[in-house]
Amino acid sequence: MPLKDVVTMTKQGKIILGSLGCLALLIYGFYFIKNQQKLKIEIFETAEKNIISTIENQSSPKNNQLIKTKKHQTEIFIYLPENSQKEPYLEIKADLEKIAAELEKETSQEVVTKIVLDTQEQPLKDSLSTYVYTQKVYQWVPRKETWQETTKTLPNKVLINKLTNKKLTLGDVFTSQQHLLMINRHIQEEHLANSDQSPEAINKILNFPQFLATETNFTFYEDHVLVHLPNQPDYPLNYLDYSQYVNPDLIAEEFVTTSEEPLFVAKNKQIALTFDDGPGEKTTPELLTLLKKHQVPATFFMLGQQVEKFPNIVKQISQEGHELANHSYNHPDLTTLNREEVRQQINQTQSAIYQASGVLPKYVRPPYGSFNYETAISIGLPIINWSVDSLDWKSKDEKKIVEEIIKTTEANSIILTHDIHQETIDSMDKVITDLKKDGYEFVTISELLQNPAKPLTVHYAANDQRPINPKK
Repeated sequence: MPLKDVVTMTKQGKIILGSLGCLALLIYGFYFIKNQQKLKIEIFETAEKNIISTIENQSSPKNNQLIKTKKHQTEIFIYLPENSQKEPYLEIKADLEKIAAELEKETSQEVVTKIVLDTQEQPLKDSLSTYVYTQKVYQWVPRKETWQETTKTLPNKVLINKLTNKKLTLGDVFTSQQHLLMINRHIQEEHLANSDQSPEAINKILNFPQFLATETNFTFYEDHVLVHLPNQPDYPLNYLDYSQYVNPDLIAEEFVTTSEEPLFVAKNKQIALTFDDGPGEKTTPELLTLLKKHQVPATFFMLGQQVEKFPNIVKQISQEGHELANHSYNHPDLTTLNREEVRQQINQTQSAIYQASGVLPKYVRPPYGSFNYETAISIGLPIINWSVDSLDWKSKDEKKIVEEIIKTTEANSIILTHDIHQETIDSMDKVITDLKKDGYEFVTISELLQNPAKPLTVHYAANDQRPINPKK
């Protein structure tokens, strides 16, 4: 074989051998990398099992319910405390699910992350516990082949009433919406007595926010609650100031007093004469002269717009011993208005009557006698309707008005009339004379009811009062 051919074959052999060597290196490198990746996966899978075991062992007790969610590389574990019926507290569940949704948005989709949302219970007493929310985040760091852990206590916390298995509300603390409305009234009276009596001060006090039984935005303390009001300074409600209203199942015995409400004892043939829609410029002064002649007290349910027109008449009504009451500002059906509109109708009228007379009315008669539970809360005062309708608004006939009142009046009656109709004024001399002959005694609404009337109650007569409850 020629030398030239031998050299050529030797070069080709070297090329083949070199190629085979490179291929071998590539195959080795491929399998090395693949094995390394497999090892990394095995390391991660082992670490993931370990971290899940850690989460399960370190988190809440076994009787707590677990909700797991996974999106992209983020897995969230939500541990929910259970009530006595082995059900999760719904408010806590809603809070933690909301927090979880926000964390999902904030967490990188490229980083393997385990998030644990949990609670720590801080018992205040057998029926009351605070639950503080905690958060642990574990993020996988591939370079270090380990989990990076961060732990923090969230600012969120919730106070649970274990008697209701719900968030503690003001209604739980003070037992009812009725009691909270009575507290509102007490605050108004106290602040008005200490105010400078300017229109601005009066309106600010009367428009002080109502305390609602459903309210949960407050801080609970051993001797008071601090209510967090919108656009207002926080307001303390001390248990000792309202000891007859606080819940003995939640509040220490030293802050609780109990009292029995006196029984209503009907007095013989007492009745209350009431007048709506005034004062009238001419009719009401004429009526006052007639009432003075017969020495008969009455109760006037006045419209705020009329009070603003004739404040001197309002002052005269009060000075002559009659009772002042609220009939809204301009006579709308309150059930067609929203909460703020109802409050405006009542508070504008309260302010007008107070500025005219120095008297803050205790009662409301809603126009048309129309109300429901929601409007009754916004009204915030006892509602006074009637058992005898003179129908003066319909007949506008002196004789018919007299006949209707005499025919339907009985002991404990509340009689509805209107001091803006001349025919009504003309009928009153005979009405009063005839009813007195029949042995009836005329009194104001407060005198007729004897015991202080309460919000969320409607009175049709002295012996006919009915609670106003929400629809079921």
